[in-house]
Amino acid sequence: MAYTALTCEELEQPLETLFRRAMIDNGDGSYSLQTVAFSAPLSFTLTSGSVTDTYTYRFDFEGFSGFVRNGYEGEASIGYPVWSVVRADNVVEVGSTWCVTDASAGVIYYSTDDVDDPRDCTTWILSLGGTLPLPVIS
Repeated sequence: MAYTALTCEELEQPLETLFRRAMIDNGDGSYSLQTVAFSAPLSFTLTSGSVTDTYTYRFDFEGFSGFVRNGYEGEASIGYPVWSVVRADNVVEVGSTWCVTDASAGVIYYSTDDVDDPRDCTTWILSLGGTLPLPVIS
């Protein structure tokens, strides 16, 4: 059987090397392949009174995914989440929440639902700068 050696352009390492590094030593002489679980899709459409657009996965912050509104990928970051859907602590004094931010990274909607993914939020709350209707993620 013939095969072609593949490389990861960013790391400039052969696929075989990357694969070996993905293995976990189970300590009993056996090995398992590390996997990363993503709930597909990695993008969604958010419709609200303030914005309707597609948001796409952009970064991780403290174990949660950050989604950025299409067209703002170059401006948004963990420290400056413009037009993002992100998880944050102590927002509007309600604890950990999922937040929808505006162009100045201000919170316009938030959800106190304790879920790992903003697509699982069932309750959204209007914050300063947001307009009704409340967001719907599909």
